[in-house]
Amino acid sequence: MPGAVRQGAGAAAMWTPIENLVVFRYKHVTDHLQELPNKSAPHEAKVHEVRPDILLFDPMIRKLINESNGTFLEGQKLMAKATMSEARSDLLKMSKQYRAIIRACLENLQKELERASEPRKATLSSLVSIFYNVEFLWHLCEILYVDAVPGDIVLPQLLEWIRFHFFRCERRATAIIDTSYISMETEGNGAESEPEYWETMIGLVLQGQLEATRALLRLHSAAATEPFRSADFILKSMPTFSLLCGDKEAFSEVKGHCETWYQYMAAWLLYTEPTVKSFDLTFHAHQCIALFRGLDKLNSTDVIILALLEADLQKVIKLISTTMEKGWFAVHLTNLLYHCGCLNILDSQQVKLHEHLLLEYGSLLMGHRSLWQVGASYLDHCPTKGRACLERILPCLTLDTEARALKIVQVARDRNMNDVVLATCKLMAMKSYQRQRLGNALTWTFRSRDSSMAGFLADKFLQMYCRDSTFQSSDLLHNMGTCMLVSDRLTFLGKYCEFHQLFNVGEYRNAAMLLVELIKAKLAPKYFLLTLLEDAVALLESNDIVFNSDDTYELASCLDQLIE
Repeated sequence: MPGAVRQGAGAAAMWTPIENLVVFRYKHVTDHLQELPNKSAPHEAKVHEVRPDILLFDPMIRKLINESNGTFLEGQKLMAKATMSEARSDLLKMSKQYRAIIRACLENLQKELERASEPRKATLSSLVSIFYNVEFLWHLCEILYVDAVPGDIVLPQLLEWIRFHFFRCERRATAIIDTSYISMETEGNGAESEPEYWETMIGLVLQGQLEATRALLRLHSAAATEPFRSADFILKSMPTFSLLCGDKEAFSEVKGHCETWYQYMAAWLLYTEPTVKSFDLTFHAHQCIALFRGLDKLNSTDVIILALLEADLQKVIKLISTTMEKGWFAVHLTNLLYHCGCLNILDSQQVKLHEHLLLEYGSLLMGHRSLWQVGASYLDHCPTKGRACLERILPCLTLDTEARALKIVQVARDRNMNDVVLATCKLMAMKSYQRQRLGNALTWTFRSRDSSMAGFLADKFLQMYCRDSTFQSSDLLHNMGTCMLVSDRLTFLGKYCEFHQLFNVGEYRNAAMLLVELIKAKLAPKYFLLTLLEDAVALLESNDIVFNSDDTYELASCLDQLIE
């Protein structure tokens, strides 16, 4: 804030309805109990807007926000009319659609990262990391709470989750198989000559990818010997698990081949508890964490996964609200869980939590120049406070273009927010008037139906006609229709323009009748009476007899008013 220190001023700040800070120079002195203004304060002062740096507003995330908004709105419509059995199927489709949107966003981010400049790479890397974790956690949540599995046997889905996100050994296996065929044909070497052969095979076994494991075994130079044939038979005879691992203590020796405790847990369950139910996962998770690294070594993603396995959804929502991006994940996942009925354990808090997140996210988007309409659609689904929040924010949006103002008016009109429509149109009318665009100002006044502003602008048109003998925006004035009824002065202006149309086409008698009616109605301002009398003189100069005795009396009365 340049000059604040030099002038001995401090700073003050205020919150805006879209949760930004406006900061400005400020100084006051206190005389007893009365605050006196600072006489040395400058006449001109700048207001500085302070906004947080929000990752969601990165241009690369715009498509994700818009596409997920479409999925969100479609989901609300489906839930409003779906039966319980239909809802479950629709919710699973909705969850998969959200994940597809995240994956598409990740692909775009990775492509952009490859060609980005150095300063930009840090931001893109952060976004890739965040949304990888978002999709990773969403997938697990879908398995545990959205996809209803017969008999509550969750291990197949957990293994799919691990394979989908820990795909390194599968890729290495593909590479080893491709190179081994060439090596065997040219040099006669087996696949075991590859440095990562055994490491890859163990990884495949731990993920339950036994067909790929057998394919690697067959590429070994000793594949035809009895030990290898026995191993192939054991793998083929799954699910006779005890042939593979023996006791649980022996299995702990393979944890060095797993990157994380949950990867280890999936392998543990595959070979020791293949029929595990979801409510038993907490017990096994704690065992694997203790064996792997311990609770003290868990990172934020680990803590969220553990909370999901423990069915502590309130903790999950709190953690993803504070550790992920600014609200996208929390609001959409909570909305999905809310419709699934998974938040019923929170009793009355579930509705408050659900609406609170919608309010936070909607208000956040309302603060973005291009995403405010998306934000409004989220506030629409907050039954308690959404409308009040929208009514508070809409009038604070910047009205720097006609198109933007029209969109704001339309959003407000669609929701019957007449006060917002009136305030926006009045402000745009005043801006147009200040720029000497009277026709545009009048158009905005028609939208607001503001009688005082309409009268004010009608006076300006009449005053300019008195000065210039011509009207600005004559096409608009000649086609006001019922809009002229907004105020008496505007009605007079509209009828006077109609008089000129009749006069210009030579309908002098009809023009004279209308002129007399305008004088009798006494709607004309006093400064305009002389103009009306001059128009009467012009009609008298025509060859037609246009005034009768009663009309002459009204003209004389008009002249008396002017002389007074």
